[in-house]
Amino acid sequence: MRGEEGGTLQTSAEGEKLFKQNCASCHFPDKDMTGPALKGARERWKENSSEEQFYAFIRNPKETIDGGDLYAAKLHRTWGIYMTPQQLTDSQIDEIFLYIEGGPF
Repeated sequence: MRGEEGGTLQTSAEGEKLFKQNCASCHFPDKDMTGPALKGARERWKENSSEEQFYAFIRNPKETIDGGDLYAAKLHRTWGIYMTPQQLTDSQIDEIFLYIEGGPF
């Protein structure tokens, strides 16, 4: 994971700002809310689908579900709602998850 230097996990001020602007209305980093806790989400996607689908889902969840991604469909069934599409670049998503994985909150 990006952000690990000398064994110390770093956080991202830009990621915190982007999280608060784009994610915080439905997600907490470390516990469930309207949507699932986001800490560990990238790894869960990699284990259950792919990192490419992780980015695609954040940008357009319904399209990812409708496209047949089984993990995306499982998330939709579990939570019963569609996540709002996010207009974020891969780099911005990386910054958000650098913040999320860096904690504490």
